[in-house]
Amino acid sequence: MLSACSSTPEAKVITVTVTKPVLPPLDYLQRCQVSERYAINTNLDLLNYIKRLEAIIDSCDANNIRLIDWAERMSTFKNDDI
Repeated sequence: MLSACSSTPEAKVITVTVTKPVLPPLDYLQRCQVSERYAINTNLDLLNYIKRLEAIIDSCDANNIRLIDWAERMSTFKNDDI
């Protein structure tokens, strides 16, 4: 019998891509809230309130920017690195 005829067939390589969902850090999933509201009686009260709201919005924007950066890093993360 010829040895070439009796050999086992070559094994096929099958590649399977597995996608694993990953959630962002919980700190980034918090809703931005204005915890205190107060009566505005003067223009100075209004100005102070606006400045406080702007600071809260800036903080939320910073969290969103970090979340976007994180998502971009995760999109370049390869399954081979797991």
